[in-house]
Amino acid sequence: MEITLKDSLKSILLGLLAALSIYVCILLQLPAWVLFIGWSTYALFCTSKTTTLISFLEETAGMLLAYFINIFAIYLNTYTPEFGVLLSVFGIVTLLYWVTKLKLFNNLITYFLGMTAWFSYPSDSLNNLPMLMLSLGLGIGFGYAYTLFDRLISNYKYNGK
Repeated sequence: MEITLKDSLKSILLGLLAALSIYVCILLQLPAWVLFIGWSTYALFCTSKTTTLISFLEETAGMLLAYFINIFAIYLNTYTPEFGVLLSVFGIVTLLYWVTKLKLFNNLITYFLGMTAWFSYPSDSLNNLPMLMLSLGLGIGFGYAYTLFDRLISNYKYNGK
């Protein structure tokens, strides 16, 4: 494998932009892992501006669904404490299966990544702040990946592109 000056400069640029995006997350008090979810989703599923937007919306919808799992579980626990969470998860994931049958919003994995982000965020609150902060972090991750891979290093190969 031959390492050229151009490759070295690209790797330095990659590292600088990654560090910059992590720094922005630190300034905004966002967990760094949410950035990595955005980067990973972009690298795995985003082959155009349209799929990028759809993937971002699916992950955001996944966070919203996780929020509803919490709300429904709290409500159902008042009637059936043993099964409230189970029934809530069952209902939301069953609904999600049918949503993925739509032509556009059909990537089950991105919904689950959004749910993972929501449940991983350290917040006891069910207000909208975690949703806003996680969406912001995902947006920074998507923006970083788009800027780097599709603009600055346009010949970089990921996910078979």
